[in-house]
Amino acid sequence: MSSFSDILRVLSDENGFVIFKSIANGVENRGAMIRTKLNLSRKQYYTRMARLFNTGLITKDKGRYFLTAFGRVVLYSQYLTETATKNYWNYRLICHDSASLFITIIFTSYSM
Repeated sequence: MSSFSDILRVLSDENGFVIFKSIANGVENRGAMIRTKLNLSRKQYYTRMARLFNTGLITKDKGRYFLTAFGRVVLYSQYLTETATKNYWNYRLICHDSASLFITIIFTSYSM
């Protein structure tokens, strides 16, 4: 079982993350296609693929790469994080207004 830091290490590498996303999209799930697109050397490519395999994010079947069930969970959590990051200011405004409303309700109910 991989640790959380191992998974973050694999996905924080830009090329590793691009490989992971390429496999997830299913458009380019053959090794030669991915390696050519990213212009990686054989060693760079296989090092990143080995890390993705060792963390349990991808698997290989009949020459094609696929996300494991765990890989799909990680992909979904990455999607949620990306969405939250894009909408940070909207969430902050909502949370700020909600907290202000909650505090106002508490103080109003105690002053009665």
